[in-house]
Amino acid sequence: MKYQDLPEERKEQIRQKQRGAGLYDDWYEGVYEDAKEIGKQFGLDIEDIFFSGFWSQGDGACFKGYLRFKECDESKLPEEIRGIYQTLHEVHGLLKILDSDNYLFLCVSLGRRCTHEYSMLFEFYDESSEEAEAIVDAHKESICEALRDYARWIYKNFEAEYEYLTSDECIDEQLYDEEYEDEQEITR
Repeated sequence: MKYQDLPEERKEQIRQKQRGAGLYDDWYEGVYEDAKEIGKQFGLDIEDIFFSGFWSQGDGACFKGYLRFKECDESKLPEEIRGIYQTLHEVHGLLKILDSDNYLFLCVSLGRRCTHEYSMLFEFYDESSEEAEAIVDAHKESICEALRDYARWIYKNFEAEYEYLTSDECIDEQLYDEEYEDEQEITR
């Protein structure tokens, strides 16, 4: 009997077994690659992304990499990322007013074993003048918060992908046309 022809109760048993079997090993790769590609548009070079999830305190995502801000077409960024871009663009613009060679550059590393946005450490570089250093100092918290928002966005995408892949709809699509023997028929 094909999966779609089974009684709903039997389908649910099979779905639970399928969910319990786990996801394929690289189920998160699409989210990982999207986050890296979108970050590159505004100069965020992500070396690695870490996450844990999904429903415990301390779950989240963090990343390691470098930001050497560059301007991009904001309309090509996902809507949720535009505020992050605008924050970084504002600081970059203030630095450019001082000197065309100034740019916003920082390193993002991990400082704790936890995997959430507050486990990232930020080191700022290349403040070539006292004025540039003052601008960066005045905006450090908003820059760090923007990058934490990016990590939160990445985590939300991991969570959405996980929820989709373990949903009844997705599992039903995977199992459609699979042949199953109805255990109740066998025992009669």
